[in-house]
Amino acid sequence: MTDHPQQLSLNFDEPTKERGYRAWLKERTEVQRKLVQELRFPLNKNVEVWLQGNVRLEGKLELAPVKKAKTKQEKDDLLLRIGRATFHYREIMSCININ
Repeated sequence: MTDHPQQLSLNFDEPTKERGYRAWLKERTEVQRKLVQELRFPLNKNVEVWLQGNVRLEGKLELAPVKKAKTKQEKDDLLLRIGRATFHYREIMSCININ
């Protein structure tokens, strides 16, 4: 795993802003999936997750939908979700595949 997140870029050669944004979104999602694989999280599997603060979640582990980030910190964050609960990957203390 690298210490520095990959720099994402917008393709300004796209004919419209919407297509440029969709291209950025696709690239961002792929970078997130690679990070999940590096961290060996069982994406799209039923899991039991313990978060900091003694919070237990159980259900299907997914990438949280990517939204426009307001700060650089938000751009570099990998957010996951189980059901409606969204959390940062650094909050995970334990993640067990229960399939």
